[in-house]
Amino acid sequence: MRPQEFPEKRLAKGILITAAIYHLLWGALALIFPAMVLGWIGAYGDVMTPFTMQFLGIVTFSMGVAYWVASSDPLRQWAVSLAATVFNVICFAAFLVGLGTGVSSTEFWPLAISNWAIWIPAFLFVLYLVYQSTLRADQLLIDTYGGENNVFPLELFDTVQGENLSTLTNQVPV
Repeated sequence: MRPQEFPEKRLAKGILITAAIYHLLWGALALIFPAMVLGWIGAYGDVMTPFTMQFLGIVTFSMGVAYWVASSDPLRQWAVSLAATVFNVICFAAFLVGLGTGVSSTEFWPLAISNWAIWIPAFLFVLYLVYQSTLRADQLLIDTYGGENNVFPLELFDTVQGENLSTLTNQVPV
């Protein structure tokens, strides 16, 4: 099985495409129709102005573009999923802290849930899939070049230090 055939890649790609479409649509709506979006989430007032909503729309739309690009090769572009996870955790935690200190309002629950909270497990799952894919690729290399078949003995592969992989493996066993 070649790495591009791993089922993890297809699943991660689907999650990133879904996130991209959602963020592109939501970002475009918030950018073009900020007052309408503020009305939907019931947060029109001093804290959330149309300008603030447009700014959130720009950020959200940009994230959608990043997810779309990362979906072309989610296993290689794993850093986008890591950044998305960190961003969503920080935003949702800031919202919860704001609720506790009275800075934020429960009016923002729909925004906090739909834009941050639901994406945390999704992006964590993508990172898990990347991890699983890496393990599977490593096992494929071990099965191909080592193991009981020993099709390609480790003695054939020299390192930049001039030692072969068999010598290094014996020096520092895994």
